[in-house]
Formats: sequence, structure tokens, C-alpha cells
Amino acid sequence: MSRLKSNILANFFGKGWASVLALVFTPVYIASLGIESYGFVGIYVAAQAILAAFDFGLSTALNREIARFHHAAGKEQQLRNLTRTLEAVYWSGGLAIGVIGTIAAPWIANHWIGTSSLPDEVVSNAILLMAWGLAFQWPYALYAGGLNGLQRQVLLNQVLTITATLRWGGAALVVLLLSQTIEAFFLWQLTASLITTLVSGRLLWRELGASGAWSRVDPSLLYGIRKFAWGVGGASVLGIVLTQLDKIILSKLLPLQQFAYYSLAAMLAAAVYMAVSPVISAIFPRFAELAANNNEAGIFQVFHKSSQLVALLAFPLAWTLGVFADDVILLWTRNPDLAQQSGWLLQLIVAGTMLNALMHVPHALLLGRGFAHFWLYVNVISVVLLVPMIIVLTENFGAAGAPVAWIALNSGYLLIAAPLMPIPKRELYRWYRDDVVIPMVASGMAILFVAWLRPVSLQGFFEMAFWIALALVVGLVAVFTATWRRGGLVGPAAQSIK
Repeated sequence: MSRLKSNILANFFGKGWASVLALVFTPVYIASLGIESYGFVGIYVAAQAILAAFDFGLSTALNREIARFHHAAGKEQQLRNLTRTLEAVYWSGGLAIGVIGTIAAPWIANHWIGTSSLPDEVVSNAILLMAWGLAFQWPYALYAGGLNGLQRQVLLNQVLTITATLRWGGAALVVLLLSQTIEAFFLWQLTASLITTLVSGRLLWRELGASGAWSRVDPSLLYGIRKFAWGVGGASVLGIVLTQLDKIILSKLLPLQQFAYYSLAAMLAAAVYMAVSPVISAIFPRFAELAANNNEAGIFQVFHKSSQLVALLAFPLAWTLGVFADDVILLWTRNPDLAQQSGWLLQLIVAGTMLNALMHVPHALLLGRGFAHFWLYVNVISVVLLVPMIIVLTENFGAAGAPVAWIALNSGYLLIAAPLMPIPKRELYRWYRDDVVIPMVASGMAILFVAWLRPVSLQGFFEMAFWIALALVVGLVAVFTATWRRGGLVGPAAQSIK
């Protein structure tokens, strides 16, 4: 089996396992903590995404540098010194996150979080623990980036599988058996984050190997990656503003209980990202490696095969979640009120998420080829045009306005930004036709047909599960058939993913 395929499969297992555990145990957290306390989990997830962008592209830059040069003679010490330098930056940043969170926790509890029943002290303690959990987790991005650059993703996902079980399964045991409080939940998250980061760091240093000299902090090495890192970092910061602004605004404007309904829908919609992220993690270092060797033919072979794989993973899942939204939430939580309150939000959020997932492979392609600034420019324009729309829609229409802006944002990416990408026109046309439009339409029509056949009233857990599973399978078959008919995933060209 090729290295890229092994990495993709390892990412599917590791990240898939982590995602499944998070989904499986969410009803346990809601039942034990209450829906209002669960709103903090939504804030925590949004904060993770926001802080991930503020590494200013350093983890991605390390990923790319290691992917390009780890086989080059004489580069071993330089890569180790770069890793040590970035490690110092990350741990300093993590300490700053924890200290700032500690100082700001009382103000956030009193002036930002909209809660009706939780004491301010409980809210403040939860925010403080949340901050230190984020602080300990932040350096993990660096270590994961380094292991990805070494294409040691099988090893990384072995760690992720074990630590995800510890994180989500352990949290369930804590709130079931020890303490049904949000403070206990986040104390456990803090512990799991620290363990995950320390183990991942130890493995990265082991895999980098010895070079005959101690690694040292060398700030001059940051100069060589500054342009790429700032391009990636600037685009990431603006991208996070665009994709997470809805949660920031809603956490302020909505009562915590209403925000929890929105967070629940957003978490389910994020299953689309969970499905495609293993592919993206594996192909980025492959793109960087092919670009370093000036292998343009290989780059675009991997581009189309991975785009079709993303279509196979994203479209059937997104269409099923959207069309059967109420049924999915009811089946998941066994709570009719949650299904009623969150179902229509899931339909809107997942539509924008499906469009956003399409852009991940082109994004990885451009980063791997060194065109980081393209997305920086795109996101600057997007912020200027769309952030006011997000704010206005949210203030006037509440939770419904934010996902409408999310759909508009990602429609703009697909219809306006994508045609301007520095990609040959013939490859771009092929991507639109074979990798986007045909599989999207095929899966949508197939799943809507299943919804038309579905009885108006379903009786019981198994009947509901049957129709959801049937829709997903039919959607997968539709996409697989559509790509196969054009020489896609199972055709001779499929051997291009190596």
C-alpha cells in the first residue's frame, strides 16, 4: 500500500474514532450537565478554532519545511533547530493564553455569557479551566504539523485514538460517576489536553532523530519561513473570523440555552469536516513534496483524485444530514425538543459546510505549491464584504441569520474566488465538472428520492435508522457511480494517489 493511502486510512481511523466518540458521548454530557451547561462546550469548540488560527501559519510552515527537506542531506540540524524555536514560541503562547484567560474569566462571566441559571462563580471557573485546557492543547498543533510533514500520520493517529478515548470516554465517566458539573468536565479536558500534547511532542522529537548536536532556539530561522507563514497565518486568522464569527456573536446575543441548540446543530454539521479532514491532512505534505520536485503532472493527478474522494465523503453525508435533519438529531439524542429546536438550524449550517468542504483540496494544493497569499487576499475581501452582513443578519434574525451568511460566504468562495485560483484553466474546468457539480447533483437527487419514498410517520428507532442509513448508502453509490463513469475513483487513473 502506498504511503499516501496509508496516511489517509490512518487519518480516517484516528480522526474518525475521535469524532465518533465526541458524537456518541454528547447525549451523555447533555443529560448529565443540562443543555445550558452544554453551551460552554460550543464556546470551547469555537475558541479552539479561533486560537488555532493565531499561530500565524507556523505549524503549517513547519509541516511544509519538513515535508520538503527531511530527506535532504545536511538539513537535519536546521530542521531540529527550527522545531525547537517554534516549540518555544508555542509554549510561550500557551502560557499567555492561560494567564489572559485567568485574568479575563470574571469579566467574561459577568458581561459576555448570557446565562439564566448558572451562578457567576460556576461560569467563571468553567472559563478559567477552559482557558488552561486551550493553553495546554495549543502546542499540539506544532507537534502534529511536524509529524504530518514527516508523513508519520499512522503514528500520530495511534496517539489520537488513545487520547481521544481518554478525553471523551473519560469525561463521560467523570460527569456520570464523580461530578455532574461543568467544572469537572473542563478539568478533565485540561488533563487530556496536556497528556496529548506531551506525548505528541515526545514522538516528534524521536522521529526527527539525532543530528550529533543539541537542538537550539535560533530566531533567525523564522526569517526563512516568514512569507509563507504570514500568508497562511493571515488567511487563517481572517478565515476563522469569517467561519467562527457567528458563534462569537451568538454567544453574546443569545441566551446560553439557545446558543446550545445552535452549537448542537453546528457540531453535527461539522461531521462533514470530520469526514474530509483525514484526506486533507494526508495530501498537503504530498503536494509540498511534489511541488519541491516540480512534478506538475503528479500534483494535478493527486488533486483530482483527492477532490473526488472528498466529494464521495462530503456530499452524501451533507445531503443526508440536511434532508433528514430532525430524524438524525432525534435518533442521536432521543430528545424531541432538541430535534425541534436544532433541526432547522442543522439544515442551514450543513448547506454552507458542504460548500466550504469543497474548497479544502484547492486550499491544500495552493499552500503546497507556495501560493499562500492567494487565500489571504480572498479572505480580506470576504471580511470587508461579508462580516457586516453576518452582524446585520444575526442582530435582526437571531440564530437563523448566521447560517444564511455562512451559505453566502461559501457560495462566494466557490463561484467567485475559485475561478481566480492560480490553477490551469483545463484543470479548473475539470474540477468543477467532474469533482464538484456532477457528484453533488447525483448525490442530492438520489437522497431526495429516498426522502420522497420515506413514510410520512416513522415508528421506532430502527425504522428511523433504516431510512437514514439507506439515504446515506444510496448517496454514496450515486457519487461513486458518477465518478466511476468519468474514469474516477476506481478507474485506471486512481493509481495516481501514491
